[in-house]
Amino acid sequence: MLNDFTFKAIEGENNIGTLGDYVLLKELGRGGFSLVYLVQHKQTSDRVALKVMLPRVAANQRAVNWFLREIKNTESLIHPNVVRLKESGYAEGTFFFTMEYCDGGSIINLMERRGVRTLPVDEAVAIILQVLDGLIYTHNAEIPNVKLADGSFVTGRGLIHRDLKLENIFLSDFGGKLIAKIGDYGLSKAFDWAGLSVKL
Repeated sequence: MLNDFTFKAIEGENNIGTLGDYVLLKELGRGGFSLVYLVQHKQTSDRVALKVMLPRVAANQRAVNWFLREIKNTESLIHPNVVRLKESGYAEGTFFFTMEYCDGGSIINLMERRGVRTLPVDEAVAIILQVLDGLIYTHNAEIPNVKLADGSFVTGRGLIHRDLKLENIFLSDFGGKLIAKIGDYGLSKAFDWAGLSVKL
């Protein structure tokens, strides 16, 4: 768990701070269990998104297990329409992982910037088709170390997101074209663990 002093330095608006090899530039979002920051690697200057558990949550072993499962699930996914995990680690008493930074924010952010409640049909369809490509991939991806009901582990196939919403669909700009990427696999389950099929 981050100590109080470190966490205040990280959370404060005027004093973002550092975590391990990363300089925290700004907060991108927060949920009930975690915070996400835009960070820059001290040596490479690469900018990525960094997700860290809230200190009050990190004291709960079950929550830590959920966070570690999100890392394990996300690192298995390599697709243009899925947010890519870069690195995971443990620093200053807390687990964290970094992901590719989607400079367009989420679909919700896009609509807020435009002051609209819906997107034009052609743009929405293009995004939906990309999200479907990402979902088809994740529903068929090989997932290592899936724990079955009997306690055994297998290599499974397929991951269910279980929390797909506008806030979890992110956008990156590649040469003027918006690329949609599914993020936040914290609540996901392997098909096998969810009691569905096992495909070995």
